[in-house]
Amino acid sequence: MSKYRELNIERLKALSEEVRKAVDALTGYADLSETEIISNKTVLNAIKYNFIVAIQAVIDICHHIVARLAGKVPDEYGECFLILKDMGYIDAQYAVRLKSMAGFRNILIHLYHEVDDRRVVKHLKEDISVIEDFLKVVKRLIENP
Repeated sequence: MSKYRELNIERLKALSEEVRKAVDALTGYADLSETEIISNKTVLNAIKYNFIVAIQAVIDICHHIVARLAGKVPDEYGECFLILKDMGYIDAQYAVRLKSMAGFRNILIHLYHEVDDRRVVKHLKEDISVIEDFLKVVKRLIENP
């Protein structure tokens, strides 16, 4: 049995679709100014929620790939991307950026009362591509096992 068959392709596609929907929603807010975002709690909360959904789905995809193809279970979310780097699917710099996004997700969920709204806007303006690029990694993996 090939490693490709060990992956649950339907799960990867479903999770990728969740990422895509969340990224599309985030992209819709990216042209707003920092003031427009921070002054509108509905928009700000929608951005936070979509980051949580997108980043969690990316983490879930990573965990699936690492578990199925490397037989490993990372101790923490960010470690998964370092394992993916070690497996040769992503480079070191990109692994660090993904690990940072996992840290951002942890802050949104566990330290939500301490979240700096300007940091949320900064991620919105600068880091959507980090998530989008991960979808390209997954697509290549699915199409070229």
